[in-house]
Amino acid sequence: MPRGRNWVMGEQLAQVDNRDPFAVPVWRSPVYRTPEPVIMVVQLIRLIWRVLWFALTHPGADAVAALKAVFDFCDPIYAAMTDADAAKMVKVFGRDRTKFGALNFGVIHTNEMYGTLAVYLRAKDMVPPSSAGRGNMGRKKE
Repeated sequence: MPRGRNWVMGEQLAQVDNRDPFAVPVWRSPVYRTPEPVIMVVQLIRLIWRVLWFALTHPGADAVAALKAVFDFCDPIYAAMTDADAAKMVKVFGRDRTKFGALNFGVIHTNEMYGTLAVYLRAKDMVPPSSAGRGNMGRKKE
């Protein structure tokens, strides 16, 4: 019996003539699985690279300055809002919303992000700023 890649069996020819493109193939090439330890090492290397890249491109001082700039930008907008302005319609993410609805979306998003941060801090045995100084609230019981 001849061996090698050029040897074509009858089932392979039958699959070539199959007019149904969604039919299960009669013949399949062998599947080679990558060993799990190799996958884990590659993922670890990628994770380390991404963390290093983020740390190098986003220094902490820049983050604080960026946060201050955001507050400096947003505070006057919230302060200038009047009842008459709140009902005016504006486009937000391609949809018509009231100005109040747009600003409320920002507040809701900020609260969601703070909630995520608080859970992360508690998982690391730290007290979130909103719970600090309120007695034993937010601290582990001993």
